[in-house]
Amino acid sequence: MNDELESLVERTARVRDADVEALPLRAAEADLMESIMSTPVLESLPGVEPPRRRRGARRLAALAGAAAVVTAGVLAAQSGGDDRPAWAAELLEVAESAPRLIVDDPDWRIADAEEFDVDRGNMLFSDGTDELELSWSPGDAYADVLANLRTDIDHEDAVVVAGHEAVLVQYDAAELVFATVWQQDGYLMWATGRTFDDQESYEDVLGLFTETDVDTWLSAMPENVVEPQDHDAVVAELLAGLPTPAGFDAGAIGDEGVHGRYHVGARVAGAVACAWIDQWVTAAADGDTAAAQEAITAMATSRDWPVLQEMAEEGAYPDVLWEYADALANGGVDAWGQSITEEVTGGDGDTVGVAYKEALGCY
Repeated sequence: MNDELESLVERTARVRDADVEALPLRAAEADLMESIMSTPVLESLPGVEPPRRRRGARRLAALAGAAAVVTAGVLAAQSGGDDRPAWAAELLEVAESAPRLIVDDPDWRIADAEEFDVDRGNMLFSDGTDELELSWSPGDAYADVLANLRTDIDHEDAVVVAGHEAVLVQYDAAELVFATVWQQDGYLMWATGRTFDDQESYEDVLGLFTETDVDTWLSAMPENVVEPQDHDAVVAELLAGLPTPAGFDAGAIGDEGVHGRYHVGARVAGAVACAWIDQWVTAAADGDTAAAQEAITAMATSRDWPVLQEMAEEGAYPDVLWEYADALANGGVDAWGQSITEEVTGGDGDTVGVAYKEALGCY
């Protein structure tokens, strides 16, 4: 989908740009999702948990499986001059521009790189027990983000991350959700921890962040990263087993940037779901009961879609999509009695879009 799918994630904040506006819960449910996915900042706002994120061992255990099924050699380096790896151009451009941070500890690794390009990115570090999310985005939003970050927090502390002064906040003492923001090389950096037992253990990992060279950073990337040149093949694979409406165009599923397999899966499943819901909306307005029923029937099969079954082991985007499939069968009304075609608004009261489009990342 498009970049707005990221502010969703991701999310569960399904959305889940740099204005850092408070998103409505329904829009946040679904969260890129890239807004599940395209705005790392929005994904980390208090109370906005992207569907892409889920605490616990279930998600950690799934990382290996997700990496295993991705096309082999996505990040494989070919021999370059002077024995230096020859990286894909898209990866090299990002690595030469964005802050190249890693957790300098053999127990920690980059478990997932959902989406990244020169302007923004979102990575997940893990030691098999704890997880720490790291995002980067344009630095001109730092002041606004920091002001928003300081809203409704438990406490704030000054820390140093990779040699840079940073602000650490704890949202909720009971939930132990920590976030840290700082400026680095013109970027806004954002580190979020939701699995740590206490602030001390979270700060210990922050203290291990170090900037490294291009080859080391790229070599640390997981295999479940899909580069643009592999995008069409992966999309075709993920579309397998999904019913699509007449006129569905797989080529419209964007391939800009470098994305994690989960992110691409959300774009694929979301594109199909959005197409069916669009058909239902049009059919309902036209009184075309056959077309409306076709959409309902197709969405009723979504719990069997292979792409969603794979994604369900890693995050909550499938759950969000299934809620909308159920709502379709219920005349377009969700479990909370709200219409999936209602308009949703942002924190400033302005209309953001239609509920199902915002939640699923439709474009």
